Amino acid sequence: VFHQGPLYPYLLGAFRAMFRALSPGAVAGAQLLLNWLTCLLFVPLLARLGRRDLGLLSASLALFFSPAVFMSLKTLNVTLGLFLLVAGLMLGVPSGRGRLRLLAAGCLLGLSCLVSPGLFPAIVLFLACVALMPPAGGPSLRVVAPIVAGLVLAIAPVTLQNYLQDGSFVVVSSNYGLTFSHGNNPRAVGSYTLLPGVSADIQFQEQDAA
Repeated sequence: VFHQGPLYPYLLGAFRAMFRALSPGAVAGAQLLLNWLTCLLFVPLLARLGRRDLGLLSASLALFFSPAVFMSLKTLNVTLGLFLLVAGLMLGVPSGRGRLRLLAAGCLLGLSCLVSPGLFPAIVLFLACVALMPPAGGPSLRVVAPIVAGLVLAIAPVTLQNYLQDGSFVVVSSNYGLTFSHGNNPRAVGSYTLLPGVSADIQFQEQDAA
């Protein structure tokens, strides 16, 4: 069973296999470009909502959002997950342009969950908002259904793999409870706090938390 979202390490492994000289600096540079592209996606995203002026403002502010830049320079899944999320949101805003675009939106949102499973609540909230929006692309169900289909299409292989390995239903990763406990236990102070009895080494955390 996957302990964390599998897509980011699998992609790193694939690129490492193709480009043997791939260095942490090259990964950081690629992620920095991806972060800038994510910022630019705010323009078409908010334009689809009729607020192009806010899109330009949001993109400008996002370019100078230092935590995003900091994360981009680390070998972490944050930058890729946010890019897939924002791209999926952009395609998923109803505009009457057909179901294939909505299906692609769902796939991108599903892939963002495979990178960072913690994004799933945001996707559920987005789907609720789409369902309540005026039906620009037809009845709300006809708009939401292709997005959900794409979401399931992206996530289902990982869920099936988890079931075949363990026999239990784990949607993406098994660290939901552990992560929730990190931020909500009596000793939590707003930053990473070790749990009593759980190793600091990620290789043993799942075993200790079981």
